[in-house]
Amino acid sequence: MKTARTLLVSLAALAVLAFATAPARADIGTFGPAYTGATAPTGEKPQSKLWFNDGTWWGVMFSSVTRDFEIFKRVDGSWTSTGTKVDLRNKTWADAKWDGTHLQIVSHGPAPLDPAANDPVNAVLYSRYSYDPVAKQYIRDISEVPLSSYGVKAAVIDEDSTGRLWVTWTHALKVWITWSTPDQRSWASPVVLPVGGANRLPQDEISSVVSFNRRIGVMWSNEKDGAYYFGAHDDGQAPNKGWKASVALRGPQWSDDHMNIKALSGDPAGQVFGIVKTSLDRTSDPLQMLVVMDARGRWSHYPVWNHGTVTAEPTRGSIVIDRGRREIYAFAAAPCCAGGIVYMKKTSLDHPSFDAASLGTPILDGTGAKINNPTTTKDPVDASTDLLMMASADNTREYWSALLSLSGPDLTPPETTITQGPAGETSDTSANLTFDSSEQGSAFTCTLDGLPYTPCSSPLTRSGLAPGQHTFTVAATDFAGNTDPSPATRTWTVSDTAPLFADDFETGDLSRWSSVVTGPEGSAQVEADTVSGGTFAARLSATATTGSFAYARTALSTAPTSVSAAATLRIDGEGAAGGNVPLLRLYDPSGHRLLSLYRPNGSTVVYAGWSGTFVPTAARLPTGTFRRFQVDATTGGDGASTLVVSVDGIEVYRTPAASLGLAGVGAVQLGNDTKAQPFTVVADDVEVR
Repeated sequence: MKTARTLLVSLAALAVLAFATAPARADIGTFGPAYTGATAPTGEKPQSKLWFNDGTWWGVMFSSVTRDFEIFKRVDGSWTSTGTKVDLRNKTWADAKWDGTHLQIVSHGPAPLDPAANDPVNAVLYSRYSYDPVAKQYIRDISEVPLSSYGVKAAVIDEDSTGRLWVTWTHALKVWITWSTPDQRSWASPVVLPVGGANRLPQDEISSVVSFNRRIGVMWSNEKDGAYYFGAHDDGQAPNKGWKASVALRGPQWSDDHMNIKALSGDPAGQVFGIVKTSLDRTSDPLQMLVVMDARGRWSHYPVWNHGTVTAEPTRGSIVIDRGRREIYAFAAAPCCAGGIVYMKKTSLDHPSFDAASLGTPILDGTGAKINNPTTTKDPVDASTDLLMMASADNTREYWSALLSLSGPDLTPPETTITQGPAGETSDTSANLTFDSSEQGSAFTCTLDGLPYTPCSSPLTRSGLAPGQHTFTVAATDFAGNTDPSPATRTWTVSDTAPLFADDFETGDLSRWSSVVTGPEGSAQVEADTVSGGTFAARLSATATTGSFAYARTALSTAPTSVSAAATLRIDGEGAAGGNVPLLRLYDPSGHRLLSLYRPNGSTVVYAGWSGTFVPTAARLPTGTFRRFQVDATTGGDGASTLVVSVDGIEVYRTPAASLGLAGVGAVQLGNDTKAQPFTVVADDVEVR
């Protein structure tokens, strides 16, 4: 009999421990028990097999002794069956949700080759269990309820704020949902999700369901559209009414049948978090993406793993949220598609950012074992639960698991970020600054121009600034008393020379611009909903409709040969991969484009382009984030012009060999004069010198 060996990772060091008790196997993690008689028992991608209750971890696992799926308990690093049956079929997959009172489980067999076939043997079944804290045992109190008459690719369950259960799956090229009564004893007949696009799927798609902020949401994939869609419904409405759809991610080859979604309620970081897989196949292409829906229902995305080489291709991603330390953990198996090693990454919950080019930390690795299909819990974790993840190796028919410790003293200082503020040169004698910490609830101290630090809070305004250079510094201190050792700093210069052009949009219109032009479904207007500072900002947008465009352009009558153009910019929408979102453009007096500062769709990297040359800068602009951009250009002729790009006062690109002609700069533009290129940009505090 093999001896299980446990991996416990301290987050203070994030050290991965390799155990030396059996030199023949250089294992990382705990292996066992065996699951002879089943296949991929930790699949499918959207499902969760694990939950935490009564001080310990539990799981739906296959017993090689009884050849049934049963509830197992984790004790001292080893798994032991409780004997409670979940499914007597040995080729099924389960999804489990512990709601604090009942354990809710759906399980199912494989989807039929013929969608029209009746296949009750593999039907989706629902069961409910109560927990006996004295006997440490789960007792089934609602016996198996058939929810379908056929098997499916993946069925997922969650519970809304009224106690109503929801289950989703895909079948016959449609997304299906069904729901229980609030007492969970009766179920509606399955219906197609009542939103556009849910009834016209390509083959081999998948769906998942999640409960958040008194709402229920269903995500599904559509590889033909290159998209992940999300339908949401308020808990108080009739179950088949009031559904609204949004696009979580879309672009050419930006979809596959892989997703794993989790939720937070009442949290400023967002409502819904998911890891999804694209179908892109170049080494540097994003393969696993984190998608986040904020409190206003807007989606943003962050690359987690790039495609990498054929020995990488991380697959079957899963995420867990550590609400205590405000971090997101991501897990994936590599290489695709039989697995091998399960890797882990983590990032800030409030400011996600991954090194997508790296594989991350090996968290499960066994000599000769092809470990695959990582599964985690639906619920957020913290120091009271630690974090357990599990996977399976079909070539050895063994479970693998790892427990990450989330306890111990907090010795990690927060990271302070200045999110908005002046940069470069400005005529404004007031500074409006906003700042944030990587740890929620941090306190701040600030200093301006070397004065002593004093307590402060965001947003912060400093007025009556004299001409000359100014430096603002802010440091965050977390609840544990850790202070950021490298405070955030912003430097700018107040000029007493009038700019060539300036617009903070506080007039409530675009009247200062020489020309404001739009095409069909294009828009250029001033709004108060999303601003960097003050009351108003400009929003420009266009769609993929033929002829759609929108831009605002200001002419510079003197056509200076040296120009500094600055604006606070934010991207709120983009089109398909292959296009881009223009941020700032310069033109010569004849209207010829000299320079375009832009962000390619699906990326955060900002590029500069001129005369057929396109170069990446060190600037990054995530969707939904304001940054202060400044372009300094001197038109010295072909191959002899100087170009400097700065973001938030930090230089991110410089070349003395740009080709910007000799005629000078005749105009500065926001928006896009190229037609049918979707984008949405918010601009504030534009200044040209």
